[in-house]
Amino acid sequence: PGQPKLKVNYDFSNRNTYVITADPTVVESLKLMDGVVSIKDDPIRYPFSSPNSLNKKNEDDIFFSSSRDDESKRVLRETMPYGVKMVKAPEVWEKGYGGENVKICVIDSGLDIGHRDFITSNLNGVNTAQLDWNEDGCGHGTHVTGTIVGRDNDEGVIGVAPKAEIITIRVFGNNCEWAYSSDLYDAAQTCRDNGANIISMSLGGPTRDDLEDELFEELAKNGVISIAAAGNSMSTRFMYPASYKSVMSVAAVNRWKRHARFSQRNEQVDIAAPGVKVLSTFPDRCKICGFFPIKRGYGWIDGTSMACPHVSGVAALLLSAKPDATVTELREAMEQSAEDLGAKGHDNLYGNGLVDADAALKYLVKDNSSASLTKRAPSDQASSCIDFPSDWHDANGSIYNCNWYAQGTNCPLYGDGFDRQGFTANEACCACGGGSDAPES
Repeated sequence: PGQPKLKVNYDFSNRNTYVITADPTVVESLKLMDGVVSIKDDPIRYPFSSPNSLNKKNEDDIFFSSSRDDESKRVLRETMPYGVKMVKAPEVWEKGYGGENVKICVIDSGLDIGHRDFITSNLNGVNTAQLDWNEDGCGHGTHVTGTIVGRDNDEGVIGVAPKAEIITIRVFGNNCEWAYSSDLYDAAQTCRDNGANIISMSLGGPTRDDLEDELFEELAKNGVISIAAAGNSMSTRFMYPASYKSVMSVAAVNRWKRHARFSQRNEQVDIAAPGVKVLSTFPDRCKICGFFPIKRGYGWIDGTSMACPHVSGVAALLLSAKPDATVTELREAMEQSAEDLGAKGHDNLYGNGLVDADAALKYLVKDNSSASLTKRAPSDQASSCIDFPSDWHDANGSIYNCNWYAQGTNCPLYGDGFDRQGFTANEACCACGGGSDAPES
């Protein structure tokens, strides 16, 4: 009693590194010891769902809202989320590839393995000292996993690669709040040790860590492709692990292929995928289940967290078609065949463009003797934008329409709230970065 305390959390002796929790007096003593090269803080990593998603409702206010429209209440009849169509996954399924024999390691908040929309035999995971992989009181991990492997049955949703195998490593607790970089490092090593082909990370933080960077570079050299959410802070700031060169950074777009306002925009963004109002699986009860519910067991969330699993699923489709593809080949196929959005070529909003599974497969399996595929131009973009739905106004009344949101700072202040008809102002109004490029039918 009364003695300074030190606890070893992780022994990364392969990197000559230990992760400890210690009193300040112990830390100062360690700095003076021979053989101690440096002591650094352990950076924090967060789930990258929409910035306000964890603070909107009481935790007990779960399940579904009676104010949702009738169409959204019918979701238990199998629905293909718009993002799955947008990334052209069905075209690859028709060629006979659904992610078979590919292992995707999802590092997140765990998984509700009893959900009716998962193939239980395709789910696996590894417990950590504090957290069991097959529980998800947060809900974030179950939502992400549904976007990847939601099963093709008569209800719920279908994922991008419904026949892929999942390895779940849990780093976030039931409060959905945060984990340490050392937790992520240990989880990524566990993914590798359990035979993962793909590591999917809908998480990150603003502080770079050399140990993380070295590990993801090593994983890439050994055939494991790492994919991460670009971040949601509406800024140009780099987020990690997405901004390491060996990790694929995924930005978010809405259903009209427009950059999501919350999504990071910087030179490290590699590719874009659907990340606004993404419909997927939820546990029956969880921390975030009541924020954006559709029906018990399903709901939508915004975030680059939701964009990331679309790309992870596409990578699984490609690997099921060409199991010996290298990380370099997979990244090149997805990036060079992406649908160019925004400024011509690579840009800070969309990276190389919207991921396209069908085009990427054609690129990947092309005859090596043929000339390189020319990067695909947008196929359905128009030069003008229309508000959609054309008569949209928010839940507070007709005065709060797209013209009102176009004034001053109304879009950034209120554009992600006050949903009506299944749309927020940031999705419905051109002034807020939403709207449609196509005329209403």
